[in-house]
Amino acid sequence: MALSDKLYMLRKKSGLSQEQLAEQLIVSRQAISKWESGQSVPESEKLIAISNYFDVSLDYLLKDEKNVKNSEELNTLATQLSYKCIEKYVGYEEIKDWHVQSDIDYVTVRNKDMYGMTLKDGKIKVKIKFDYLGAYDKETGVIPCKYEGQWFYVDTGGNKKLVADVTYDYLGSFGENYAPAERNGKYGFINTKFEEKNFEYEYAGAFANGVAAVKKDGRWALINKDMKMITGFDYDEILMDSYGYCSNYNVIVVKQNGQYIFIDKSGKKLSDNQFDGAKIQASKDGAIAIMNNGKWGFANQKGEVIIQPQYEDANSFSMNLAPVKRSGFWGYISDNNDMVVEAKYNDARPFSEKGAAFVKNGTLWNFIVLCEYDR
Repeated sequence: MALSDKLYMLRKKSGLSQEQLAEQLIVSRQAISKWESGQSVPESEKLIAISNYFDVSLDYLLKDEKNVKNSEELNTLATQLSYKCIEKYVGYEEIKDWHVQSDIDYVTVRNKDMYGMTLKDGKIKVKIKFDYLGAYDKETGVIPCKYEGQWFYVDTGGNKKLVADVTYDYLGSFGENYAPAERNGKYGFINTKFEEKNFEYEYAGAFANGVAAVKKDGRWALINKDMKMITGFDYDEILMDSYGYCSNYNVIVVKQNGQYIFIDKSGKKLSDNQFDGAKIQASKDGAIAIMNNGKWGFANQKGEVIIQPQYEDANSFSMNLAPVKRSGFWGYISDNNDMVVEAKYNDARPFSEKGAAFVKNGTLWNFIVLCEYDR
């Protein structure tokens, strides 16, 4: 069905005249008539307004256009709209990574040295009152926190859920029904009953996809959820997100002999290519930010460079967009290396799978949301 037919159908279904719809969209009646007859197409801002007014997706409006002339114009509009963002000013002093182990866009935030949890629309989910707040795990339904000097687990309402009989110096985020913990200067793992395993490490990360990073004698290794070694302590470093997950996706980035390489969760090297720097993978299919000779570019999951290093800094791709720093400011490039979100921010983080990202204006972090996902 052509866009013109969809507009006519949506208007009629809503019981509106052309004059009434024109008033809602702040356009002339003649504009509505031309859109419905296929003589012209709405500009990008009006397409967004139509999408929001009738509560339909931009994809629904734009696909299946049969008019060749309009189709070319709409393809251009679709490309523009796929990168158009709405800014939401919420003003956090610090943000962590998206909670990848959740089906919902949760993120931990900080204001005035206290942590809480918010949704992608900026609404507070867990009140900002904690000394620390980790990531939500959908299997156990809990979040690690520190409050008034005590470590325990809360639910998404901020209510106490799991409290240990002994004192821990740190409690981490759950994954695969285990969480890292520290007690008496050693890291190991606990389950939801606080039964302990392998408290022998200098540090332990969280489990995802059956893998966690552990550190002993200054070296890093991977273990599986049976607490068995996947690799030896072969690495200088294993990259993790801000909650301690190293294997949210397909590629684990490790540092070996001073260079960064890509391995899979079995410890197999994915490429002979190595880099001076790298960032953690930000999405299942997204390219990974890499650095050589002081400049940042991108490599695919085979370690092949697909965008040559040219930026001052970068984070990995998600939603076909990657944050990059150019001339002192951050924006977002497409996978064609086109700057599609203006470089005007002081910092920027990858998009979530539901179309939201954090950007820094001055000293505070705010949201931007891809228009297609702002509903």
